[in-house]
Amino acid sequence: MTSANLVGIISQWREFKDRKVYIGPDEVYLAADLAQKDICSALNVLEGFKTLNLLASTERYVMTADVLSVFFIRKLSPNVGEIKVRSLSEIELNRSQFAATVVGTQVVYAYQIFTNPITLGFQGVPAAAMDVELSYYRVPLPAEYPSNSVNPVIPATYDKLLILGTLYHALDLRPEKEIDALKDAYKARYEKERDDTRKKIGASRFRAQHEPDEMVF
Repeated sequence: MTSANLVGIISQWREFKDRKVYIGPDEVYLAADLAQKDICSALNVLEGFKTLNLLASTERYVMTADVLSVFFIRKLSPNVGEIKVRSLSEIELNRSQFAATVVGTQVVYAYQIFTNPITLGFQGVPAAAMDVELSYYRVPLPAEYPSNSVNPVIPATYDKLLILGTLYHALDLRPEKEIDALKDAYKARYEKERDDTRKKIGASRFRAQHEPDEMVF
């Protein structure tokens, strides 16, 4: 779905009872940005990759704002291999039960604390710096915000969802009280399509519900 397609579909006069509302191209671009961020957060449709240098004696690292959750970590040097991502509660239990058998300079597991942005931590810190590659779900970067020269980055599979989400957000940005019922109707359509899509994709892609000790508000 291109930005031009979205403008062609959504930028027009819309009538509700005795009220007419015009949605302009700039409103479509802003609404599309809100919609694709929401879709990415709800469905994990965008992936990113980056290298992180783990420092000696440093356990936790604050991620960039685009990172939603890390789902795979691969050692690059000095040894290759996977570092499994566990829940924080599992890490704390492991520490309390097996502290005597875990070498402090051996990176055993990773965990996430869902601050904003998220914090990535490791059980065990390397004796010397080492590189790892992170695979993560993300939201769009500022350079990917829709405009007359930038298209949405949501995969084509989700075009219907993007259209509904953009239309809902475009109406939601309007101040007119007379169209509140119209906003609610499109919000319900959008959220139903989003929830139905989530069910079709399956639960395996999504971040599990985390226990209270992993959440920071």
